[in-house]
Amino acid sequence: ELEMVSGDYCLAMTSVSDRKEGLDRLADALSEIDEIYNASKKPVKAEVGFIERVYKPLRRVCALYEAFDLPRKIVSFDDAVGKTSGLFIYLYPPDIPLIVPGEEISDEFVENLRECRRKKLALKGLPDEDGELISIADF
Repeated sequence: ELEMVSGDYCLAMTSVSDRKEGLDRLADALSEIDEIYNASKKPVKAEVGFIERVYKPLRRVCALYEAFDLPRKIVSFDDAVGKTSGLFIYLYPPDIPLIVPGEEISDEFVENLRECRRKKLALKGLPDEDGELISIADF
């Protein structure tokens, strides 16, 4: 059972009730993935991975408690660039915030949100789970 799936990792769970054939299938699948990955390795310039990009620290505009107490308004992703986040936004799993109230919403952050959507990852904290709306602090 895949317990957690994200940009470039997953967590497979097993239990005492799993049967040997299921564990063998898991082992075979992991071996196949490992072979494919190793065969495709090329000595290329290191690329920043998905996790490093989406969890990159953002510029703090004000303290979390200050932003959390401010009125908020809902705007499009594009209109939010340069504004201050009004709420937490995080990927589930693992429930680690991508942005917290008081941090600046950058072009790169918005592109990361769109990449999460393209990958069909579960973004939480957006006012419109299917659209491109975000809550900003209304100074």
